[in-house]
Amino acid sequence: MEAVLLSNRGYTIDELSEIFDVDRDTISNWISRWERYGIEGLRETPKQNRPPKLNEEEQGILLQILRGENVRSAKEVSLELKEKTGKELSVCTIRRWAKRFNLRWKRMKKGLAKKKDETEYARAKEDIAGFEQLQKKSGNRHLLLLLL
Repeated sequence: MEAVLLSNRGYTIDELSEIFDVDRDTISNWISRWERYGIEGLRETPKQNRPPKLNEEEQGILLQILRGENVRSAKEVSLELKEKTGKELSVCTIRRWAKRFNLRWKRMKKGLAKKKDETEYARAKEDIAGFEQLQKKSGNRHLLLLLL
């Protein structure tokens, strides 16, 4: 309503968008609704968004699960949430909620590159080098595959 009054006093749409901290299109829509419907066009209309699947208590439970140390996959989070609340959420929805909580979802690596046994690794490298030399001597390209 105030935007329409200020517009009538000569404020531009750009000035109004800065004053009300909204997009230019929003101001333009407000003015258009005023011109088309009068005061009824400025009344708040019910929101068309779907209500959230989780209430505040369930959101707290989900946040606790997401911050837990044993979280490995969104599927596991979904199953644990179903156990605790009875509500089942898809993997995509779990990730959206994590983003809403300002959490990042990153996959966990399955490899143990940092925990490898150095002696075992060195022996395996020697074995591979020996197989490659054997392959070169025999001239058989498929020998290495047969030996592995």
